[in-house]
Amino acid sequence: MSATVTHVAIDGGRVHVTSDAPLAAPATSAGRYVVDGVIREITTQGTGFFDVLVAAEGLAPTEDYQVRGGALRLGRTVHVDPATGSERVDTTAVWDAGDGSLALTTSDLDTEQVLALLDRLDLRPGPEGLAVLPAGGIGWHDAPQLVKELPGIGLLEVLPLSAEVSGSLPSWPGTPVAGGELYRDEVAPGVPFVVLVTETARVNVLPDDDGIEAATAGATELLVEWERAS
Repeated sequence: MSATVTHVAIDGGRVHVTSDAPLAAPATSAGRYVVDGVIREITTQGTGFFDVLVAAEGLAPTEDYQVRGGALRLGRTVHVDPATGSERVDTTAVWDAGDGSLALTTSDLDTEQVLALLDRLDLRPGPEGLAVLPAGGIGWHDAPQLVKELPGIGLLEVLPLSAEVSGSLPSWPGTPVAGGELYRDEVAPGVPFVVLVTETARVNVLPDDDGIEAATAGATELLVEWERAS
């Protein structure tokens, strides 16, 4: 029996996913912003993400602050090039507020610069998630996306439909299905995936261990709407 779940994307849009597959998995949204001529990627996800990074990736906590009604925690990760022995130190900042968090990883910004960047963004926490909107001279670099795992189908990469996104679609006709048009393409030779194009979104379906046929069958019944923020 089909059910529907709604996630808030980083641009404030509400992404509705309807499927027979289990929908309990969380979603992550990502946006790339142009900040003083430099492209910066920020992700949003549920709260507690800093602790996930500490446990899974060895992030070493360094500082924490109360900023703009939320908790900002910073940590460091040291990467060593096995060939040259050279080191790169990355700083990850995670800001928790409401029911969501944002994360930014950088190798060239210090704490003061990270705080200044957050001050320039329009941060909108809410009960369904967190939106991070450009402000203060910051702009979008390209379309935001939302990523969600559907067991038995695969990983969904959802982008809002636009002229730019439509221009990257396969050149051949798609197959009409319940949610729009369905295409089969390849990430690389011999690595197939499925593309579902709805009235409001492009959905790349990357198969899980059940394979391309299961992904295709699941995508045939999948409904996805990217409801833009008003």
